[in-house]
Amino acid sequence: MKIAKPQLSKQIRETRDPEKTITQAQEEIEDILFSNQTLEGICKPQIAFSSCRFENCIFTDCQFTHSRFCDVIFMNCDLSNMQLTGCSFSRVEYIDCKLTGTNFTGSRFNQLLFSQVQARYAIFSDSRFDHVLFRNSQLRGSAFDECKLDDTRFGHSNLQEAEFYQTYLKGIDLSGCWIEGIRVNGPEVKGCLVTSAQALDLVRLLEIRIID
Repeated sequence: MKIAKPQLSKQIRETRDPEKTITQAQEEIEDILFSNQTLEGICKPQIAFSSCRFENCIFTDCQFTHSRFCDVIFMNCDLSNMQLTGCSFSRVEYIDCKLTGTNFTGSRFNQLLFSQVQARYAIFSDSRFDHVLFRNSQLRGSAFDECKLDDTRFGHSNLQEAEFYQTYLKGIDLSGCWIEGIRVNGPEVKGCLVTSAQALDLVRLLEIRIID
Protein backbone atom coordinates (compact mmCIF):
# COMPACT_ATOMS: atom_id res chain seq x y z
CA MET A 1 0.00 0.00 0.00
CA LYS A 2 1.44 3.34 -1.03
CA ILE A 3 0.99 6.24 1.35
CA ALA A 4 2.00 9.78 0.37
CA LYS A 5 4.96 10.84 2.48
CA PRO A 6 5.06 14.15 4.38
CA GLN A 7 6.55 16.96 2.34
CA LEU A 8 8.88 18.83 4.68
CA SER A 9 10.45 22.11 3.69
CA LYS A 10 14.21 22.42 3.28
CA GLN A 11 13.93 25.53 5.45
CA ILE A 12 12.94 23.59 8.57
CA ARG A 13 14.68 24.92 11.70
CA GLU A 14 14.92 23.74 15.28
CA THR A 15 13.22 25.63 18.09
CA ARG A 16 14.94 25.99 21.44
CA ASP A 17 11.78 27.13 23.22
CA PRO A 18 9.02 24.79 22.05
CA GLU A 19 6.45 25.93 24.59
CA LYS A 20 6.81 29.55 23.50
CA THR A 21 6.75 28.54 19.85
CA ILE A 22 3.40 26.80 20.31
CA THR A 23 1.63 29.01 22.85
CA GLN A 24 2.47 32.27 21.11
CA ALA A 25 1.57 31.07 17.62
CA GLN A 26 -1.45 32.85 16.18
CA GLU A 27 -2.74 30.35 13.65
CA GLU A 28 0.02 28.21 12.14
CA ILE A 29 3.37 26.71 13.11
CA GLU A 30 5.44 26.01 10.01
CA ASP A 31 8.87 24.55 9.19
CA ILE A 32 9.84 23.76 12.80
CA LEU A 33 11.86 20.87 14.26
CA PHE A 34 11.00 19.89 17.84
CA SER A 35 13.76 17.65 19.16
CA ASN A 36 14.31 16.02 22.57
CA GLN A 37 11.71 18.18 24.29
CA THR A 38 9.10 17.67 27.01
CA LEU A 39 5.89 19.60 26.43
CA GLU A 40 3.70 19.75 29.50
CA GLY A 41 0.23 21.16 30.13
CA ILE A 42 -0.08 22.95 26.79
CA CYS A 43 -3.64 23.63 25.66
CA LYS A 44 -3.70 25.06 22.14
CA PRO A 45 -6.89 24.28 20.21
CA GLN A 46 -7.39 25.11 16.55
CA ILE A 47 -3.71 25.44 15.71
CA ALA A 48 -2.13 24.29 12.45
CA PHE A 49 1.17 22.44 12.16
CA SER A 50 2.67 22.42 8.68
CA SER A 51 6.00 20.95 7.58
CA CYS A 52 7.03 20.09 11.15
CA ARG A 53 9.03 17.24 12.65
CA PHE A 54 8.87 15.97 16.24
CA GLU A 55 11.76 13.76 17.40
CA ASN A 56 12.04 12.16 20.85
CA CYS A 57 9.40 14.47 22.32
CA ILE A 58 7.12 13.78 25.29
CA PHE A 59 3.67 15.34 25.50
CA THR A 60 2.21 15.40 29.01
CA ASP A 61 -1.34 16.62 29.67
CA CYS A 62 -1.47 18.44 26.31
CA GLN A 63 -4.53 19.34 24.26
CA PHE A 64 -4.45 20.28 20.57
CA THR A 65 -8.14 19.72 19.84
CA HIS A 66 -9.67 20.70 16.48
CA SER A 67 -6.22 21.35 15.04
CA ARG A 68 -4.72 20.63 11.63
CA PHE A 69 -1.58 18.60 10.97
CA CYS A 70 -0.26 18.62 7.41
CA ASP A 71 3.13 17.20 6.35
CA VAL A 72 4.19 16.29 9.88
CA ILE A 73 6.43 13.50 11.22
CA PHE A 74 6.36 12.17 14.79
CA MET A 75 9.44 10.02 15.43
CA ASN A 76 9.90 8.15 18.73
CA CYS A 77 7.50 10.45 20.57
CA ASP A 78 5.21 9.82 23.54
CA LEU A 79 1.71 11.23 23.00
CA SER A 80 -0.03 9.00 25.54
CA ASN A 81 -3.42 10.29 26.75
CA MET A 82 -3.08 13.40 24.60
CA GLN A 83 -6.32 15.09 23.50
CA LEU A 84 -6.44 15.33 19.69
CA THR A 85 -10.21 15.22 19.17
CA GLY A 86 -11.70 16.73 16.05
CA CYS A 87 -8.35 17.10 14.29
CA SER A 88 -7.43 16.88 10.62
CA PHE A 89 -4.35 14.88 9.63
CA SER A 90 -2.93 14.85 6.11
CA ARG A 91 0.38 13.27 5.06
CA VAL A 92 1.41 12.49 8.65
CA GLU A 93 3.66 9.72 9.97
CA TYR A 94 3.78 8.28 13.48
CA ILE A 95 6.87 6.08 13.74
CA ASP A 96 7.87 4.19 16.91
CA CYS A 97 5.52 6.38 18.96
CA LYS A 98 3.50 5.77 22.12
CA LEU A 99 -0.18 6.57 21.66
CA THR A 100 -1.58 4.75 24.69
CA GLY A 101 -5.00 6.20 25.47
CA THR A 102 -4.58 9.04 22.97
CA ASN A 103 -7.97 10.48 22.04
CA PHE A 104 -8.49 11.06 18.30
CA THR A 105 -12.30 11.02 18.44
CA GLY A 106 -14.01 12.74 15.51
CA SER A 107 -10.83 13.21 13.47
CA ARG A 108 -10.08 12.91 9.76
CA PHE A 109 -7.06 10.92 8.57
CA ASN A 110 -5.82 11.18 4.99
CA GLN A 111 -2.55 9.61 3.81
CA LEU A 112 -1.41 8.44 7.27
CA LEU A 113 1.24 5.94 8.34
CA PHE A 114 1.23 4.45 11.83
CA SER A 115 4.37 2.31 12.01
CA GLN A 116 5.27 0.26 15.10
CA VAL A 117 3.14 2.43 17.37
CA GLN A 118 2.05 1.43 20.88
CA ALA A 119 -1.60 2.52 20.81
CA ARG A 120 -3.35 0.38 23.38
CA TYR A 121 -6.72 1.86 24.32
CA ALA A 122 -6.36 4.70 21.83
CA ILE A 123 -9.70 6.19 20.80
CA PHE A 124 -10.37 6.67 17.06
CA SER A 125 -14.17 6.60 17.29
CA ASP A 126 -16.36 8.62 14.91
CA SER A 127 -13.38 9.24 12.62
CA ARG A 128 -12.85 8.92 8.88
CA PHE A 129 -9.85 7.12 7.41
CA ASP A 130 -8.70 7.46 3.80
CA HIS A 131 -5.43 5.84 2.66
CA VAL A 132 -4.24 4.87 6.14
CA LEU A 133 -1.79 2.10 7.04
CA PHE A 134 -1.26 0.66 10.51
CA ARG A 135 1.94 -1.39 10.26
CA ASN A 136 3.27 -3.71 12.98
CA SER A 137 1.33 -1.78 15.60
CA GLN A 138 -0.12 -2.54 19.03
CA LEU A 139 -3.82 -1.56 18.97
CA ARG A 140 -5.15 -3.85 21.68
CA GLY A 141 -8.28 -2.48 23.33
CA SER A 142 -8.44 0.52 21.01
CA ALA A 143 -11.79 1.96 19.90
CA PHE A 144 -12.80 2.30 16.24
CA ASP A 145 -16.52 2.69 16.83
CA GLU A 146 -18.64 4.36 14.12
CA CYS A 147 -15.67 4.93 11.82
CA LYS A 148 -15.53 5.07 8.03
CA LEU A 149 -12.58 3.06 6.70
CA ASP A 150 -11.68 3.86 3.09
CA ASP A 151 -8.54 2.14 1.77
CA THR A 152 -7.34 1.35 5.29
CA ARG A 153 -5.04 -1.53 6.20
CA PHE A 154 -3.96 -3.13 9.46
CA GLY A 155 -0.72 -4.88 8.53
CA HIS A 156 0.52 -7.38 11.14
CA SER A 157 -1.07 -5.45 13.99
CA ASN A 158 -2.60 -6.50 17.30
CA LEU A 159 -6.35 -5.82 17.30
CA GLN A 160 -7.20 -8.04 20.25
CA GLU A 161 -10.21 -6.69 22.15
CA ALA A 162 -10.43 -3.68 19.83
CA GLU A 163 -13.93 -2.23 19.32
CA PHE A 164 -15.46 -1.87 15.87
CA TYR A 165 -19.10 -1.27 16.75
CA GLN A 166 -20.93 0.21 13.75
CA THR A 167 -17.68 0.23 11.74
CA TYR A 168 -17.96 -2.00 8.71
CA LEU A 169 -14.92 -4.06 7.76
CA LYS A 170 -15.97 -5.22 4.30
CA GLY A 171 -12.85 -5.66 2.18
CA ILE A 172 -10.50 -5.06 5.12
CA ASP A 173 -7.72 -7.67 5.28
CA LEU A 174 -7.28 -8.85 8.87
CA SER A 175 -5.50 -12.08 7.97
CA GLY A 176 -2.14 -10.89 9.29
CA CYS A 177 -3.54 -9.49 12.53
CA TRP A 178 -4.34 -10.79 15.99
CA ILE A 179 -8.11 -10.39 16.41
CA GLU A 180 -8.97 -12.54 19.43
CA GLY A 181 -11.74 -10.91 21.41
CA ILE A 182 -12.44 -8.26 18.77
CA ARG A 183 -15.66 -6.47 19.70
CA VAL A 184 -18.43 -6.20 17.12
CA ASN A 185 -22.19 -6.62 17.01
CA GLY A 186 -21.95 -9.03 14.09
CA PRO A 187 -22.67 -7.31 10.75
CA GLU A 188 -19.46 -5.30 10.98
CA VAL A 189 -17.28 -8.28 10.02
CA LYS A 190 -19.29 -9.23 6.93
CA GLY A 191 -16.96 -9.31 3.93
CA CYS A 192 -13.68 -8.87 5.83
CA LEU A 193 -10.72 -11.10 4.93
CA VAL A 194 -9.54 -13.54 7.58
CA THR A 195 -7.77 -16.89 7.86
CA SER A 196 -9.64 -20.11 8.62
CA ALA A 197 -8.40 -20.02 12.21
CA GLN A 198 -9.59 -16.45 12.62
CA ALA A 199 -12.95 -17.43 11.15
CA LEU A 200 -13.40 -19.90 13.98
CA ASP A 201 -12.71 -17.12 16.49
CA LEU A 202 -15.36 -14.97 14.80
CA VAL A 203 -17.83 -17.83 14.89
CA ARG A 204 -17.35 -18.16 18.64
CA LEU A 205 -17.63 -14.40 19.02
CA LEU A 206 -20.99 -14.40 17.24
CA GLU A 207 -22.17 -17.28 19.43
CA ILE A 208 -22.73 -19.54 16.46
CA ARG A 209 -22.75 -23.24 17.32
CA ILE A 210 -21.27 -25.65 14.79
CA ILE A 211 -22.84 -29.12 14.82
CA ASP A 212 -21.04 -31.83 12.85
